[in-house]
Amino acid sequence: MGNTDFTKYALILLMVGIILLIVEEIILFASYGQFDLSFSGFFALIGLILMFLGRKEYGEKHRKFVIYAGVIFLITVVFFVIYFIGLFVTIMNAVEVIGDQQPVDLGFFHSIFLVAPIGGFLGALYQFFLVYHLENETGKKLLYMVFFSFIIFTLAFSYHGYQVSQEWIPKVENTINGYIEDPPLFLMSYSIENDFEELTKEFYGKLSMIGVFTIVPNILLLIAIYIPYKRISSGELQTVLPNHLKRCNSCGRVTQKEYRLCPYCGKTFDNYQNIDSVYQQNYRNY
Repeated sequence: MGNTDFTKYALILLMVGIILLIVEEIILFASYGQFDLSFSGFFALIGLILMFLGRKEYGEKHRKFVIYAGVIFLITVVFFVIYFIGLFVTIMNAVEVIGDQQPVDLGFFHSIFLVAPIGGFLGALYQFFLVYHLENETGKKLLYMVFFSFIIFTLAFSYHGYQVSQEWIPKVENTINGYIEDPPLFLMSYSIENDFEELTKEFYGKLSMIGVFTIVPNILLLIAIYIPYKRISSGELQTVLPNHLKRCNSCGRVTQKEYRLCPYCGKTFDNYQNIDSVYQQNYRNY
């Protein structure tokens, strides 16, 4: 990987991650929530890291937007880490109540669907900033479509999930409380585990019915990320070089500015227009 290839390879990994995510959603829907894969997040994370490493490759505005995307990503991670720590503590308290054979209240699970829109908004904003200044006009329009479609989907998912949980949580509470009130204590743990597994399958199955609709915004996002990748691969989008480097207009390779001969193709720079200044001017507009 060259020192100006980070963004290109980042885009490839982001596209692989989105394709895997689409496949995961289809499998999850087809299995009614029973078969879940989680490989897409790894590619998305590595893609973000490479994008950050190559943030200076395509101009100042792109650099700033990549930093904004990184900050939003970190805010999202910190927010949900804090939330799930709180949720874990609440669950442990509920388990302790069960151990004391007291009636259990699982209403706190509703909060998952109340914070989901926050995650949807931050995720859509992160994707928007990450590639916006690499896009042509078509790509920018697609990014706006992706941004609003993810927000709409997240709100719809949260509403649907909240309705499902309104039905599911009382069933779980009644099942657990029924064993607490009338246990066979030596079978209690095994029986609750089996019943809870069945209820969980039902819950995830109903959620997967609406989760499949993320395929549409993810396909739009895939196209939006492919556009800058194609622009870079075709040479339409060129890196902005530091002052001490220049690009040979014959072979396209980058070398030191003081060289009069290209060390790669042997052409004399004086015989070819140095187009780096043109690239600099063009990308100030992005």
